Amino acid sequence: MAITTGIYTVYARKQWKVIDDQLYRMGEANEMTRQIQYAFVDIPQEIRIRRTVEKGRVTFWTPEITMINNGSTGTYNTFEVVNVYASDKEMPKDFDYPETGKWQNSDLGPHEKECFDAPQIDIAAIQSIQKGVHIYIYGLAIYWNIFQFQAKPDAKATYRKHLREFCYELRLDSLTRDITSPKYEPSVRMLLYGPHNCTDEDCPDHKEKMKFAWGP
Repeated sequence: MAITTGIYTVYARKQWKVIDDQLYRMGEANEMTRQIQYAFVDIPQEIRIRRTVEKGRVTFWTPEITMINNGSTGTYNTFEVVNVYASDKEMPKDFDYPETGKWQNSDLGPHEKECFDAPQIDIAAIQSIQKGVHIYIYGLAIYWNIFQFQAKPDAKATYRKHLREFCYELRLDSLTRDITSPKYEPSVRMLLYGPHNCTDEDCPDHKEKMKFAWGP
């Protein structure tokens, strides 16, 4: 009887190990499925310029930055900010990237694209690009994905929001045309600049930005 019981115990343990392994693999598969479906925010090098015309002349440019969710589920509790910095020298490596723009809140659906305004730029500053001045547009988006947003309250401390930072230099297509003329159709480019084109822990100031973990 004792031998039979011992054999059964060993067999049961093996069976439970098989079941545990199966459940573990199922859990891993479910997690991989969720990761594939995660929202993923990106800021491509797409820009539109909205102009302010006063007394027949263009007085301000308002750049509109494109933000897209490349994931299969929506973002939740998403905050974004776009900033502008102008300098007669290139942005220094130790620049602290202050958030001088207006914080905005707008969730993105699966594969949805939206535009967000940068602060207005005086046309004189835009003209200065033709003389060698640098204008940078930078910012970030902080967001949850659906699985993290729907986590139980006691689990949210474990989950963190995601961070996407960007920094571009604004370049004109012409160094001679009159950009104050309403007839001038802006054709500009944005070039990647510096280390702040990154995601999550790859961002050099990730810990600092995560102080906005529940919204700025």
